Amino acid sequence: MELVFVGLNHRTAPVELRDRLAIVPSHLSAALAEAAARPGLQEVVLLSTCNRSEVWTVADAAHVGEAEICAFLRDHHKVAIEQVEPHLYSHIGQDAVRHMFRVVAGLDSMVLGEPQIAGQVKEAVAAARKAGTSGFLLERLYQHALRTHKRIRNETRLGEGAVSVSYVAVELARKIFGDLSPRGVLVLGAGEMSELALQCLESA
Repeated sequence: MELVFVGLNHRTAPVELRDRLAIVPSHLSAALAEAAARPGLQEVVLLSTCNRSEVWTVADAAHVGEAEICAFLRDHHKVAIEQVEPHLYSHIGQDAVRHMFRVVAGLDSMVLGEPQIAGQVKEAVAAARKAGTSGFLLERLYQHALRTHKRIRNETRLGEGAVSVSYVAVELARKIFGDLSPRGVLVLGAGEMSELALQCLESA
């Protein structure tokens, strides 16, 4: 068996494609079942955020995992794999372990060290556990990644600066316009980033 992670993120794909491959929470259970039904995939976790879509698997072999994940992306999202493949990255074995640790710790995020991704991974793993698609290897790996994330937060200064894209956006607005308290601000969107932006604006 082999760890096989395939996905795309803010560095490899435009926002239009990331939106196309996003999985909304109400469809996550069905998507997990569909992915886990692919031949050769023993465990599956689906991580879908505004900046990344990744399929984490334990597969019979690396080439099997990569092929079946691509087939899942093609079939589930009704997209030509030729349009997606140039934007995909793949992590196998120890490289997949390093990747999960980096993602959970916020080292692979648009804003270095942002803490939201740890909660998003926690929700993704919990959803896979509930759907019965995660297993011993991915669960054990996630627990180690989570402990490492907590050590990084407690023992380094990684989280002392800008902690989210929303925070960075509000700080940039303050640099351009100065005091924001007397100004009207329109926040577009109703997702997590918009909620965080509103929280940052309230405390600005």
